[in-house]
Amino acid sequence: MNNVKMDDFVNVLARALETVVPQNNNESLRPAKFQGHPHEDIENWYDKFIRYADHAQFDANRRLSCLKALLDGPAAAWLKERFGGRCAK
Repeated sequence: MNNVKMDDFVNVLARALETVVPQNNNESLRPAKFQGHPHEDIENWYDKFIRYADHAQFDANRRLSCLKALLDGPAAAWLKERFGGRCAK
């Protein structure tokens, strides 16, 4: 590939990737809230959460804060019952 064609290829690829993973828009990657119902797949949800937190470059405190915010219903109740106030932000 000559340089002109390679530059065109890179520009097309960059535009395509922006539609899949928008830059500076971490919220589009944020997983839905996890409630802990039997039909929900915790492993799949957790994998999405880790990808989101990695992409956003969250430190440990921000990850914990975000994790707590994304738990709802039975999952949030479980976290509160299990860890109470020891699960600080």
